[in-house]
Amino acid sequence: MKNNITINQPLLLAIFGFIALASGTILNIVIGADFPGSIVPYTNIVTPCVNGFCTLLCVLFIFFPRNQILLMAILSIQSIYDVLTGYEILGLFHFLFLLLILFCRGFFKTKLLLKISMLLFSWFLILLTLISFGIDRFLFALVVTFFMISAFIYIHYLLIDKLSYLMPQIYSAKINISNGTSLNLSELGFTDRQIQCIVFCQNQELTYKELADKLYTSESTIKAEMSKIYKKFGVKNREGLKLLLSRYELVL
Repeated sequence: MKNNITINQPLLLAIFGFIALASGTILNIVIGADFPGSIVPYTNIVTPCVNGFCTLLCVLFIFFPRNQILLMAILSIQSIYDVLTGYEILGLFHFLFLLLILFCRGFFKTKLLLKISMLLFSWFLILLTLISFGIDRFLFALVVTFFMISAFIYIHYLLIDKLSYLMPQIYSAKINISNGTSLNLSELGFTDRQIQCIVFCQNQELTYKELADKLYTSESTIKAEMSKIYKKFGVKNREGLKLLLSRYELVL
């Protein structure tokens, strides 16, 4: 018998994130949070306030688990404050988790070098605060940062290589898709509404109802449009569409 248990991943992340942050806030209050060497003043007061604020954001994330802005705000605040208080490895985890989410949301599909450069430069400035704990802490965190990023890049291309056997079977004779870095949706004969559907499906985890609300139309219309899109691309569902389009930069 197949296991049909469905897991709501964003909600699961929100719940356990809340538990971790709430526990940390309580420990900060009960045990204290004094971090000698940190450039943050009055860490015994500031730390529970920061963690408490992120705990409240996590509560909101529990009720709105599809709101990626909340998740990215929590990760940004925690990554910065972790480094400022000497927990650079935990901060690095939060920073890389943030980068992974941005990557999966298609943030780096355009102006890749500029965005990567700005994020890494900002992270470098944050890591500079570790010098107050010792130059060795700063240098080690910097080296580990680049190692972990290279590990993510390695895993990314490893997965592409493992899934590449699916690609030849995914193309449809209804449209001509050539190999390259960009894909012009207008030239492929898609209507404006279909292009909007494709873009929203690629960059946001929206249900058909949510997509219909954004495009001011009915859910049945969206279902019909998506069915036409799947047929044109020769895929069966949204996952297949994402897999195909992940190889290209979309041009509207």
